[in-house]
Amino acid sequence: MDSDLLVELELRLAQTYESYLGNLEQAIAAYTRVLDNAPDNAQALGRLEALYLSQHRWSDLYDNYQKMVDVANTDDDMAGCYQRMAKLASDALDRPLDAVDLWGRVLDLRGEDPLALSELAGLHEGAERWDELVEILERMVYVLEDPTERVDAYQRLGRTYGEKLERDRQALDAWINALDIDPENLETLETLKRLYEESQAWVELIDILGRMVQLPQGVLLAERLRDLWAQIGSIQGEYLMATDDAIAAWLQVLAIAAGDMEALAALEELYTQEARWEEAIQVLERKASVVEDEEARSTS
Repeated sequence: MDSDLLVELELRLAQTYESYLGNLEQAIAAYTRVLDNAPDNAQALGRLEALYLSQHRWSDLYDNYQKMVDVANTDDDMAGCYQRMAKLASDALDRPLDAVDLWGRVLDLRGEDPLALSELAGLHEGAERWDELVEILERMVYVLEDPTERVDAYQRLGRTYGEKLERDRQALDAWINALDIDPENLETLETLKRLYEESQAWVELIDILGRMVQLPQGVLLAERLRDLWAQIGSIQGEYLMATDDAIAAWLQVLAIAAGDMEALAALEELYTQEARWEEAIQVLERKASVVEDEEARSTS
């Protein structure tokens, strides 16, 4: 029998089984016979894709995509098949290494595809392949367009460099890049604060603390703001010898908590060092008033 005629008959048979008789197994068998005679038959490949997908026959669907790759006309068609195979390999077939290979093929065909890079990052992170993860994240930050996604990628890069690879310089660079994109991101600010505290980088730490106390109202509670201003005051006075800036910071503490004894003690010392006796006396009077108020409350 003529091959083209046989293909036509098998297609009609498959359509009858599928559409009129509801016999999907026989329909699949007929579509498969079509491919035996015409491996590039788009109709058979497309219907088998739909049938395997509807029945959750993931292994058969994976093999069908491989057949579609073999007859793909364009790089984009081929990349689309590899992309679907990769998702099946990772999500349905428990074949993560195959998924990594397939996403790599997508990148070979499409260049720096954001989806492929994101999926590879997830696979490497799940398998704790930290060197491979940072290599992918370093590529992602240059192709992502959404600022939020870029910040997230830099933060992941910073965490991986710092916590998994102990490469502190690269970790710091990643967090600084995240801050450049979103100067008010609290996670980034908190992390840079910790890193600069650990390295005793006082000038850089003051910059971060200054950004934190200027965050929009409501982001930080009053008690946290008080602690940040107190830390600024201590660093400015003890390490940077910037007396005026230290005084200004401790005054901010008093603006939040008027009877704060730590702030009053720090201001007394700073004013005394500068021979600013009038301000020193005012601070002493405020300290006395606070003590008196506390005694009054304790006896009432």
